[in-house]
Amino acid sequence: MADDDRMAGERLRAGEQETTASPVEAAVQPAAPAVGNAALAKLAQTSGDSVAAALLASLGPLLPNSVIAQAVQQGALAAQSPTGLPAGEYTVVVVGSPGPGEVKVGHAFQFADAAARVGGTSPVWLVERTGYELAGVSMSGIESRAKGAPIYWITPGTPMATLLRQFPPKSIVGLHVFSHGVPEQLTLRYGWPDKENYGLSISEARTLTPEAFHPQAALTFDSCNTATVLSPGLRESERGLAGEVADATGRPITAWTGRTSYRLVNKGTGGVVGSEVMPGGIKSIDPTELLSQARGRTPQKVMTAPARSAGDWTSVFRMTARLPETRKFPVPENGSVTVTIEASSEYPAMRGAEISVILHRVVDWGRDENHQAPQGVVVGKSSETSWPGLPAGEYYLELFHLSGLEVEGTISVTIH
Repeated sequence: MADDDRMAGERLRAGEQETTASPVEAAVQPAAPAVGNAALAKLAQTSGDSVAAALLASLGPLLPNSVIAQAVQQGALAAQSPTGLPAGEYTVVVVGSPGPGEVKVGHAFQFADAAARVGGTSPVWLVERTGYELAGVSMSGIESRAKGAPIYWITPGTPMATLLRQFPPKSIVGLHVFSHGVPEQLTLRYGWPDKENYGLSISEARTLTPEAFHPQAALTFDSCNTATVLSPGLRESERGLAGEVADATGRPITAWTGRTSYRLVNKGTGGVVGSEVMPGGIKSIDPTELLSQARGRTPQKVMTAPARSAGDWTSVFRMTARLPETRKFPVPENGSVTVTIEASSEYPAMRGAEISVILHRVVDWGRDENHQAPQGVVVGKSSETSWPGLPAGEYYLELFHLSGLEVEGTISVTIH
């Protein structure tokens, strides 16, 4: 049980986000047809009559790709960015570029191959371009894998954070990232001699806002060390890159501690997995992974939730014995908190079981103040609990049960 509690604590702020696509992604209606990749590739190099360009930019999502392509060839459509996308809901896929190591072994498109496995509504690809150019591989390899999705290019002058901020409000229902990574930096370009590694740093993550993200957006990073937090004295952030992205966007982040492996992607047999010290048996020791684990960076896909919310919030959770702490949120003097929880479990023994819920008020000195719900949450049902007449302060929720079996569900918090 102690191990379950420890793992729940590690995942906790996490404990709020599934690794699969959110219900929002499965349920949203398709947005308008996307502009063809061949057209988009030419958009950045094309200019023409401004009136015609403006007209086509507004009508473009309603036109067949062949018409768009013809208009581009005629020089009538100006370069576009995500700012020009119509209002709707989009699954955004971020694709890093290969380093010399991937090129050498013939896996220049491993991140794009992983990205091609992503489902979801109205996909849009953001692709780091310069690494592919350095690798000397054709951009047609990216376009074929994007399967008609719009492609916008990430460069040092147009970084990932800038492009994400350009999406229409509340339009990103999924963000899925495939790339290299080191602690505190997503490295969309990595390992090229005399070229700086870049992608998404701690400082860039802090420039993100919730504005472009749907309230139930699912965010996943399949990159090394995105959830790794460095030791004291070595870190720029107390929360790591995943924590900074979660705090900036207001959404939980699913990401990896330690190193990832794309070996199954390259074989065409699966998705991204954790790196192994002996991936092919005792005769195939990976010294880089051995050193990484010696530093305490064991590969594990964890979930990091926002540390705080300024008001009402909704999220998902997963726990075994205990979810010690959700995000914190403010409550005014004589305020009230209403919590709605829907819980489920694949284990028959948990169906109909009760989960205890405690509302905690943060106390600067001494133990936090506890407000236990009079009735617990019943697994398999929707349960609502309210706490009226609360003193002003910062609060959080705790959930626990005694079986140690996994339970998952949604939490919605309303503050008055």
